[in-house]
Amino acid sequence: MKLTVHRDTITLIPETPEERDGLTAIWLKLVPSGGRTKGILPLDEAPPEVGGAAQFRLEGLSLAEKNDLSVQRAEAAMEVYCPICGKTRRLKAGEVIPFCCGKQMVKK
Repeated sequence: MKLTVHRDTITLIPETPEERDGLTAIWLKLVPSGGRTKGILPLDEAPPEVGGAAQFRLEGLSLAEKNDLSVQRAEAAMEVYCPICGKTRRLKAGEVIPFCCGKQMVKK
C-alpha cells in the first residue's frame, strides 16, 4: 500500500484487492453515524523502522462495529436500509454494504 501525507490529509493507495478490502473496512468504520465522533490513534510511541508495522486504534466505534470489521459486498444490485434510522441506499453488484448507526445496513 502506498501512503502519502500532505498537511492534515493522509492518502492511502491500495495495491492489491486485499489491501482495498481492508481500507474499505476502515473507511466504513470511520464514516460518522449515530452522532458518534470517530478517529484513528497511533498505538506506538515512535514511527516504525523500515519493514516494521505501524499500529493504530479506531476510536469511537460502537460495540457492533468493533466486533464486525469484515467487509461484505452486494452480490447483485440491491437496496439496503438501516434498521435503526430507516435510511436507504441503492448498491451496485460488488459494492460494499455500508454501516449506519453502528449496524450494517440490511437488504430491503
